[in-house]
Amino acid sequence: RTEDLNWNILLAKMKMLVRFSICCCKQPITLFQLIAKGSLFKKAFPDGVGSLKNIAKRLLEAWRNLPLTPEAMQTLGEGKFQIRFDTS
Repeated sequence: RTEDLNWNILLAKMKMLVRFSICCCKQPITLFQLIAKGSLFKKAFPDGVGSLKNIAKRLLEAWRNLPLTPEAMQTLGEGKFQIRFDTS
């Protein structure tokens, strides 16, 4: 019976790990979709930028050229922000 218990514990931990992994993979995709469809992005680029691939390239290039010290990067992660949806 101890072997059955050990297998059940192992399977439960594996299920939690899979759920966590799926959640971690979905978060960047959701964030990217919010950015692409957001009103601030549409105001900044009224003519659009083309495909989502082009948006990703522009964001990556902007992040690469952003002059931040390690301390400033740390404070970015500690801040609070809100995402609001325009329902009108």
